[in-house]
Amino acid sequence: MVVDQVTGGIQLVNLHHDGYGESFEIPMQGPFTNYAVGGHQSRHVSLNTSSVLDKWYNRPEAWKLLLGTCVGYNEEHGLTGGVGLVSPDYPWPEANEPGILPYPMTASQKAWLYRDFTAKRPVNIKNLLINTGGVSIGNYTKNYEVVSTVGAFENPRAFIENQPTLPNTVYLAHSSSTTNVRSFLDIRRDANSHFTFVEEYNTGYLTGTENKSVIISRFAAPGGIESMGKGYLDFKSSEMSVYNSVLNRNLTVIKPSQASTGSLSEPIGSGTAGIRVSDIHGRDFGLRSHLS
Repeated sequence: MVVDQVTGGIQLVNLHHDGYGESFEIPMQGPFTNYAVGGHQSRHVSLNTSSVLDKWYNRPEAWKLLLGTCVGYNEEHGLTGGVGLVSPDYPWPEANEPGILPYPMTASQKAWLYRDFTAKRPVNIKNLLINTGGVSIGNYTKNYEVVSTVGAFENPRAFIENQPTLPNTVYLAHSSSTTNVRSFLDIRRDANSHFTFVEEYNTGYLTGTENKSVIISRFAAPGGIESMGKGYLDFKSSEMSVYNSVLNRNLTVIKPSQASTGSLSEPIGSGTAGIRVSDIHGRDFGLRSHLS
């Protein structure tokens, strides 16, 4: 192309040299530090492949090298072609839309700076995420390998970033220190004259994007809805329930306040309203009633 567009007998060299400083030498690096540390941006853009070739509008470059002749004039006057070294946003091979200044070419991608602090150091001190779905390499895969903290209740990221609309009944003057929204009173609210103590509300903020830095430090022992269900766990993080303490565990099985009776109503409704804990006879009697 140089011979056709300019003239023969010349060579364009050192176009891709990644040196710097007075000596313009390239320091010694291993494969990983060469990939990740220092050097010029343009020398670390992925190579073109035959399957997906980059275009002038999606490949970052440091400059453009233009070759050409003035058709007719050069031949007539015995002149050779010319070489032009221009910036990556020079309006070639395309220009901006009509009515917009031709320079700079806004669609061009630029890679004209040095990375990091310029120096191509032999060691890496950055945290680089490993992209398992691509070709990038790094030194960690999970966010908690770099930064982590303990306690979802003390660090409720989902609650802060997606503030829920809680029922008005949650905000009671005498329960300002409560951490859970629902209580044992809500479990059987549609049968046996129970009422809706706290109405339904959206708990979607607790099931959003997982946090990879905050580690849950409290876990509920396997039990019923009152110790493992959303709303009965703390409303900020669903990390703990007041019914998971030793004194309050398994209340739906023990039913300490259930009176002795020969008949109980059948469960009605769906969801929380239809939940029952049955005894060996398939009836909703607790251990305290059986003992009496």
